[in-house]
Amino acid sequence: ANRLSVTIKNADLFHRVVDSDRELQRAREVMSKVIPTTIPYIKGLDVGAEHIPYSNVGGDFYSIFKLDTERTGFLIADVSGHGLSASVIAAVMNTIISTYDKEILSSPSKFFTGLNHALNNKMAGNFVTAFYCVIDTEKNTILYSNAGHNHPLLLQNSTDNMIPLETKGKLIGVIPDLFFEENSMNFKTGDRLVLYTDGISEHSSEDRSKRYSEELISLSIRKSISKTTKEASAQIISDCVEYCNRPKFDDDVTLLVIDRK
Repeated sequence: ANRLSVTIKNADLFHRVVDSDRELQRAREVMSKVIPTTIPYIKGLDVGAEHIPYSNVGGDFYSIFKLDTERTGFLIADVSGHGLSASVIAAVMNTIISTYDKEILSSPSKFFTGLNHALNNKMAGNFVTAFYCVIDTEKNTILYSNAGHNHPLLLQNSTDNMIPLETKGKLIGVIPDLFFEENSMNFKTGDRLVLYTDGISEHSSEDRSKRYSEELISLSIRKSISKTTKEASAQIISDCVEYCNRPKFDDDVTLLVIDRK
């Protein structure tokens, strides 16, 4: 009887592991259609990206939208949770965004207003933070809105100032009829913009005595300014891991480094 009981328990455990593996595989397949496989050529810009999912799959993602020859939209988003539920929400967001016309994609405020309306009360306890901007290489500007996300950091070449792109905006999918503030900032030749998720800024040492921060990310951006965007994105993550002495992250990590050439 004991042997039979153990056999049944082992069989049950096996099926749970198989089901978990299947869910993980489905989640990977979903996210593979959301995360860009390559960075498109964008005249006047150089873009590097790093995406490290937690436990093979997570809810972080980014998207790039070429609006015309001068304007490009950049989205970075963080869906709460991990696994299939987070990846499905990311895929739903991607599907909603794919229906947007150029007018909505050109306005970060309209972009988030529409997304929040579409996702409100449909998140099953999840939520999304995100940042969306439109870079115009003819006007040398960044037009942006924030939905409860980490403030991106802009290092200006002419002044050597590090400027957080701050604007008011709440989480997506929680409160109906939200207004998302829209701001603009100059983005001139030699400037570098860094977008990131809180998997980096909230990373900590094993005993939690040391924690990474926006200030340390700023230092890393300055330290890696002579590197290419791809090298710089890898350097920022490397600096975070070295500071915390902990290579495994507790959350998804996504990072975009954008240079104005």
